[in-house]
Amino acid sequence: MSYTDSEIEATCEGSYSFTRTWRVIDDCGYVSLSDSVQTITVVDTVRPTYTRPLDITFYKDENCNADTSVTSAGEPTNVADNCTSAPTVTYTDSEPADITLYKDEDCEVLTSTTETGEPTVVADNCTSAPTVTYTDSELTPICDGGFTFTRTWRVVDDCGNVSLSDSIQTITVVDTVRPTYTKPLDITLYKDSNCNADTSVATAGFPTMVVDNCAATPTVTYTDSELNFTCEGSYSFTRTWRVVTDCGNVSLSDSIQTITVVDTVRPTYTRPLDITFYKDENCNVDTSVTSAGEPTNVADNCTSAPTVTYTDSEIETTCEGSYSFTRTWRVIDDCGNVSLSDSIQTITVVDTVRPTYTRPLDITFYKDENCNADTSVTSAGEPTNVADN
Repeated sequence: MSYTDSEIEATCEGSYSFTRTWRVIDDCGYVSLSDSVQTITVVDTVRPTYTRPLDITFYKDENCNADTSVTSAGEPTNVADNCTSAPTVTYTDSEPADITLYKDEDCEVLTSTTETGEPTVVADNCTSAPTVTYTDSELTPICDGGFTFTRTWRVVDDCGNVSLSDSIQTITVVDTVRPTYTKPLDITLYKDSNCNADTSVATAGFPTMVVDNCAATPTVTYTDSELNFTCEGSYSFTRTWRVVTDCGNVSLSDSIQTITVVDTVRPTYTRPLDITFYKDENCNVDTSVTSAGEPTNVADNCTSAPTVTYTDSEIETTCEGSYSFTRTWRVIDDCGNVSLSDSIQTITVVDTVRPTYTRPLDITFYKDENCNADTSVTSAGEPTNVADN
């Protein structure tokens, strides 16, 4: 048996192949005819080793310059390879930078390498155009519409050597589109007979047309301002609406709804009864409310103490000492609501005291010669001490 080897065909420094052609001949000189070519491939898969330079911090000079060359930043030492006596040392300064992308109004975003970037300064000691590939991790939701994932880059040369540099790019997708809505209209509500008014959203209104590009059901909240009282029972306040998505995007539309609560319920009361007064012996009479009476059962739905007033009409004299007039009562609450019940009280003043006098004394007259007698009051006398109250 004998063999001959072909010339070596190198695929890279350290890896090659050649053929070994075998020949078997017997003692009589007959040579074998079977397939005699053996292909032998030698592959170097041992990675070169080195000690990388230490991490270093540079400070900009007064011209905003910093020397980050390998001369200043350092280069690998203890570079060694099992086959290559002088492995080529190169470096790249970055993979694609981490990036944040933003959802559009349709909650869509492009995460292709056109948008996110791809490795730059791709270099290899032997292969002029190493193959660049990547794989994406599963999406990690961070909110309704936002997520993050990693894109792991892999650069491999023609000999199958794979890059070992930091290869993970973090891609964050964020939704910054604010939700929109139509706020409830300003509204006026009215107090009931118990001074209550329902100012809940069921009555006062709730935002409509609540829409977001990503969130199906944005959160709707509101805060009410302090009450601004205009009177006891009537007030207004503002309700500020806020629509927010799971990603923290807050609506910017007009958010203030004004709610006005008004008391229009009139107060009620029972007026004093009509009354007749009688003059005393001095022709005096007390027609004040103390004697003539004042409204009772005064009540209002909101005002705790409605104001009670009255006005008297002109006196209508029926005789000297007797007359009548009307007293019109008015009850008003703190919000200006006036009572509508029967409000006129009639007050009558009557003089029933009899006058007094002293009558003339009894007298006897005598006829004169003409048979006449003067019985006039001049002669007979008239009452004295005539008096009335």
